Amino acid sequence: MNLGQQLSFLIKNTSIISDPQVIDCAIKGIIDYFACSLQACQEDDVHKLLAWIADEGGNTRALLIGQKKLATARQAALFNGFQAHCLDYDDVHSDVRGHPSAVILSALIASVRLDSIEQKIDSRRFLTAYVIGIEVMALLGKSVNPQHYEKGWHATITLGGIAATAAICYLYDEPFLSQALTLAATQASGMRLLMGTPIKFLHAGLAAQHAVQSVEWLRAGIHADQDFLDDKLGFLAIYGQGNTHFDLSHWGKTWKIVDPGLWFKNYSYCSAAAYIADAGQLLYQNLSFEFDNINNIVIYFAPPNSDAALIYKTPFIGAARTFFG
Repeated sequence: MNLGQQLSFLIKNTSIISDPQVIDCAIKGIIDYFACSLQACQEDDVHKLLAWIADEGGNTRALLIGQKKLATARQAALFNGFQAHCLDYDDVHSDVRGHPSAVILSALIASVRLDSIEQKIDSRRFLTAYVIGIEVMALLGKSVNPQHYEKGWHATITLGGIAATAAICYLYDEPFLSQALTLAATQASGMRLLMGTPIKFLHAGLAAQHAVQSVEWLRAGIHADQDFLDDKLGFLAIYGQGNTHFDLSHWGKTWKIVDPGLWFKNYSYCSAAAYIADAGQLLYQNLSFEFDNINNIVIYFAPPNSDAALIYKTPFIGAARTFFG
């Protein structure tokens, strides 16, 4: 089997997960996802996207979270991903250098047909699909980063569409999994240049939409019979440094939703700045700390370039100046 077929085989043959620790991590991820989504449901940009969906129309069958409305599956994936990421409160994963749940859960939820009483979703299979999606996204991230991210790709979309496709195909036990991964991979795009604009949030929605439409196109009979991990022209060869570091030997032994696990954010901005905020709070709580005695603050990031996502590198606050190193 080629590498893409090996991955597809492992996904397809993963048993429904019953490990309490893994299930607990998955449930916490889902709770955090809904908390982030519902907190953003009245944002202006969210309502602008809602208006666009209403204007486009279509067969309503999938849930728009927090809006008491239905839309097409593709629209729901786009909207739910956008809304979940809108406040930048949604979880991150260190191997991904991006936001897995905003993509994977948005795609999974959008795939559920609410216009069909015949469709039954097994909750444990749904949780397992979510865990698999994070596993695939983290494995890809581990293989392409840090160069992929630092070069300017937004990993939330470039890796997320493939991961969410794997999750949907597992949930419904689709026979065309390897083709679906290829179809999702060829749609991978998204520049970090757009961070600081609403398009960053749209990236999460587009990744979820890529997954939903990849599955729907294959169900309609369109084919994509190539290995997305081809050694010369595959995803890792183009977006990363080749297939060498894509390691499937530990599949299912320790799931990446557990170790290193999801990072649930305390702040509604990029996680790269979270350590700075934490340090500031600790300093402020120190009784010997006096702001008037500070001339400047020098901040070092480890590993190097881990602040790549930050837009403002030399912020000014009053007379004090902060240097990032």
